[in-house]
Amino acid sequence: MPFHCSVFNCKGNYDTSPKVSIFKFPEDEKLKEQWIHRLLKDFKPSKSSRACELHFREEDVIKNMEYFHEESGCFLIIYFYVFF
Repeated sequence: MPFHCSVFNCKGNYDTSPKVSIFKFPEDEKLKEQWIHRLLKDFKPSKSSRACELHFREEDVIKNMEYFHEESGCFLIIYFYVFF
């Protein structure tokens, strides 16, 4: 089941709107409180709550980073979420 944006009135990642990246709320309490303060106010996110990329500045989103693992000889792509 795909996740949808939890921000009030946002249609991010719903069937009737364009697909966007969805980010899980951080586990770090301080960072999570910053997200809530800037995005949702008085919201208590559950484990399934998400916020979409439409609510962040482009420079705040690190979509991926390539990493070469020398021991295995493989390139890895590591995905990150948003930082304010």
